[in-house]
Amino acid sequence: KRLSYFDSSALEGYGQCAQMKEDLELAANFIISAQVDVNVRRKFHESNDYYWIPRGGLPIMGDDAMTTTVAEDAPMKESSAGAGASESNTEDSYETNNQVDGVDEADLVKSDGNVVYAGYGDQLVIWDATDGIELSRTTLPTDDDNGILLCGDDGDDKVYKVVYDEPLESTSTQSSSSSSATTNCYQGRITISSLLLHQNRLLVVASAPTRIRSENDQDANFILSGYHSTRLFIYDITAIPNDKSALTLLGRKDLQGSYKTARSIGQYAHVVTTSYVDTWYHLERHIYPWSEEYNGLLENEYRKAAYEASEAHVPIFAERLLTEILDSHDITDDESACEHVSKVALMLSEKEGSNRSEKETLSFTTDAVLQYYTQVHSFDLLEDLSSTTETGNITTSSSGVFLPTAAYTNAIYSSKTKLVLSGNAYSEDIDGEWLERTILLTFDLRNEKSIAHSIGEVPGSVLNQFSMDHYDYVSDDGNSSSTNSDEYIRVATTTWARFSIIDGIWTQAQESTNQVTVLKLPSSGSNSSSMEIVGQATGMGAGERIYAARFIKEKGYVVTFRQIDPFYTLDLSDPTNPKVVGELKIPGFSNYLHPVSDDLILALGQDANDRGVVQGLQIALFDVSNFTDPQQVQKYVEKGYSSSDAQYDHKAFRYLPESKLLILPMYVYNKPYFDGFIVYDVDESSTFQKLFNISHKEDGNDYSFCWDSAVLPSRSLVFDGKVTTMKQHNVLSHDLDTMTKQWELNLDANRTEDDDNCFYWRDEVFFI
Repeated sequence: KRLSYFDSSALEGYGQCAQMKEDLELAANFIISAQVDVNVRRKFHESNDYYWIPRGGLPIMGDDAMTTTVAEDAPMKESSAGAGASESNTEDSYETNNQVDGVDEADLVKSDGNVVYAGYGDQLVIWDATDGIELSRTTLPTDDDNGILLCGDDGDDKVYKVVYDEPLESTSTQSSSSSSATTNCYQGRITISSLLLHQNRLLVVASAPTRIRSENDQDANFILSGYHSTRLFIYDITAIPNDKSALTLLGRKDLQGSYKTARSIGQYAHVVTTSYVDTWYHLERHIYPWSEEYNGLLENEYRKAAYEASEAHVPIFAERLLTEILDSHDITDDESACEHVSKVALMLSEKEGSNRSEKETLSFTTDAVLQYYTQVHSFDLLEDLSSTTETGNITTSSSGVFLPTAAYTNAIYSSKTKLVLSGNAYSEDIDGEWLERTILLTFDLRNEKSIAHSIGEVPGSVLNQFSMDHYDYVSDDGNSSSTNSDEYIRVATTTWARFSIIDGIWTQAQESTNQVTVLKLPSSGSNSSSMEIVGQATGMGAGERIYAARFIKEKGYVVTFRQIDPFYTLDLSDPTNPKVVGELKIPGFSNYLHPVSDDLILALGQDANDRGVVQGLQIALFDVSNFTDPQQVQKYVEKGYSSSDAQYDHKAFRYLPESKLLILPMYVYNKPYFDGFIVYDVDESSTFQKLFNISHKEDGNDYSFCWDSAVLPSRSLVFDGKVTTMKQHNVLSHDLDTMTKQWELNLDANRTEDDDNCFYWRDEVFFI
C-alpha cells in the first residue's frame, strides 16, 4: 500500500483509528526512505544538494540545471510636516477593518464604542474610549487547564523534569509520597495574541510557551509542537470595573498547536492552530549517517542498517503521534474517534502513467508529508459556562488535517459560510518536472462546528488572505447560505520564475506568471468533494509577482510589480470565463487595496522610479468607473525612507468614509526620524494632502525609560471625531478638527528602572 496524493479522498477521514495508525506508519516509512536517499547522496557521493523544493518548483533536473527564487526588493522611507483643516467632525469608526462584511477578524484591539480592549503582553487592558482613563487590567492565568505553571511561578526558578511517557502533572495534583512523581512547567511567558468581542463576552486568545523543559535542559519529546500552546479565555464584560481590577473569567480551554488566526460569525468563533511535526527527533536522527553506529559502512551496508534501525522506531512514532492527535481533539481511541481527522496524504502528485515501483517512491524531498498538523476549532461564544467549579470549560469541536499551511504561504480566508486553508504542494508535469501548486481546503462553518467540505488545487502560490474569495453568484453577496451549485472560490496566484544553468550560463529558464483561477464548489447533496477549475484569467505581469489583490463581487483587482506597477481590472461576471479587461502601467506598487466606493479604489504601497527603486510610501486613488480603462487620479508620496504597518497589516489601515480622511501608522528612518501616525485628506475632489503628524516616540525616551517587552500593535480608532492612536507602549487621542492632543495613556507609566526586564523602545523594521 502507498499513500495517495492529497485530494478529495482525504476528506473521508478514518472509520477506525487503526487505519490512521497504518497511514502514519506509511508516512514515516516515506520520510525514512527519502532521508536515506538524501544521506547517501551527501555522504557517499559528496553532493551538496539539499534536495528541498524552492519557489517555482524542483530544480530542473538536467546535468547542469538548478533553480532559485525571485529576488525581493529592499525598503526606503521619509516624512515632512503639513497643515490643513477639516470641517466639524463627529465621525465614529472603531470596528476592525475586516475583509468580509459580517466576518469579524480577531485582533489585539477591539472596541464597542464605549471602551477599548487591548492585549498587552500577558495583560488585558481596558480604558474609557472618551477620556482614556484606565478602567481595568487583567493578568492572564499562567497555568494551563491542567494546572501546570510557568517555570518559577510558584516562587521557584528551578527548571523541572518532564518525562514523555508519563502524564504531565501539576504540583497540586502530585503526591508527596510518590518518588516517581515529576513536576512540570512551561519555559517562557504567556502573551495575548488576539481578541474577539460579542455582546457581553470577550474572547482572549493567548499564546503560551511551546517548550516544557527538563532538568537536563532538554525539551519534552512531543512529536506535535505546541502542547497547550493556544489558550482560550472567555471573560464577562457585562459590567466593566472602574478601579483597575480584573474581569471575571467565565471559561477557558487549551488547544494544541500555535495560534494562526481566528474569526467570528455572530456568536460562533473559529480558531485555527498549527503544530510542527518533529520527525527529526523521532525518526531521522536514528539514521544519521555520521553517527557512530554507521561509521565505516559502505553505501549498501548503510542503507540496510538504516532501514533495519527504522523498523523499531516507526511503529513507536505512529503510536505516539496517534495518541497526541487524539488528545488534541479531546477524544479517546474508539472506533469513531478519528473521523474528524482528514487522511494522511502526500503533497506530491505524480504524472499520469508513472510506473514507479514502491521502492522508487518520490524520495527527492522529506517535505512531502507530515510537515504540519493544522486544526480548526469552533465553539459558541455565548455557551452557558456556569458549573459547580469556579471556571467553566469551553466546549470546542475540532477538525484536523496534515497540511503545510506554515510553508511559503500562510493565507487563511473566511466568508460567513466557508473557511479556506491554503497549503503548498507540488505536481509532476508531463515532462517529469515538479511545479509549485497551492492546495485549498474549505470547511463548512455550521454554527459551532467546522466540517471539511472540499479540496481544490491551483497553480502557483497565494500572497495573503486577500488573494482568495468565496462568492455566490445567485445571492450576489458572496455570503449566501444557499445550497445551490453557484458558489465559487476565486484565487490569485503567482507561479514563480525558474532559473537554470544552461550551457554553463546562469539564466532564466522560465519567467514568473500570474493568474486568477475560479473553482466551483460542489453542490449540496453531491457525492463529490472536489473543487473543479472552471475558469482562469492569465496574462498579468509576466516576469513579475503579485503584490496586492482584491475581489469585490463580480470584479477583481490585481497589482504586480518588478519595475513598474501594472494595475489590472478583471471581469468575473462569468465564472467560466474570467478575463483581464483593463490595465494601467505606472511606477511603484501597491500592497493593499481598499474600496472606498463602487468606482474608487484607495491603494497603499511604495512609489518607485523607472528602475524599480522605491522612493517612499505612496497613497494612490484609482478611478475604475470605466472598468476597461482604470486611471490613477490622485497620488501622494512620503519621500525618502518611509513605510507603514498598514502595507502588510490591513487592520492598521483606517479610512473615514464621511470625512474622507486616512489615518496611517508611519515610520521614517532618515532624519528627522518619526514614529507615529499621520492623518491625510484623501478627498478625491481635491489634491491629497497631509493634515498632521501624531508622534508616539519622543526624543530621548528610547533608552531613558523602563519599557515592557510587550508592545501595542499599530492601530487607530475614531470616536466622535477624536482619533485614538496606539503604538508600542502608549495611547494618544487627538481632535481631528483642531489637531490638538486630548489625552495620553502610557501603559508602562508605573514601571521604573528598578523593575526587572526593562527594554528599550522597540523600533520597527519593514521589508518592502
